[in-house]
Amino acid sequence: MSRGLVRTAQVLGLTLALSVVLGALAPEAVAGWAPRREMHSLMNGARSNHGAGALDRVWVLREMADQHSRDMAQAGRIFHTVNLGTRLRVVSWNVAGENVGAGFRIKTLFEAFMDSAPHRANILNRDFRRVGIGIYREDGIIWITLIFVG
Repeated sequence: MSRGLVRTAQVLGLTLALSVVLGALAPEAVAGWAPRREMHSLMNGARSNHGAGALDRVWVLREMADQHSRDMAQAGRIFHTVNLGTRLRVVSWNVAGENVGAGFRIKTLFEAFMDSAPHRANILNRDFRRVGIGIYREDGIIWITLIFVG
């Protein structure tokens, strides 16, 4: 066998091995990322359709929202953050809002938010410029918290 063919076989073998390992890790990585990206895209699409600027995602807001989503899952019910303004002291803001929910699909949660006047108002609020999208998945249920600031 020529060296070029042997080298190609080695590279293909390594690629296959990496694909198997990364494939085993991918569901957790995708589960943590894809729902946030989907919700962000849906919200910014709706905002664009209504003349509002895109929301920027903010890491510190995401961490707060993730924790709140986890707290709701552990309590087995949805509820808003108590004293949201006090908790937001770590970021600069003039106006803030929060949407919370639980369901099985991001698109369904987004549609439920848009069907609710107060939740829709938060998503489309032109004063909001930044968002934290918190997701916690347990027993197939997606617990979501959206923290908006402007």
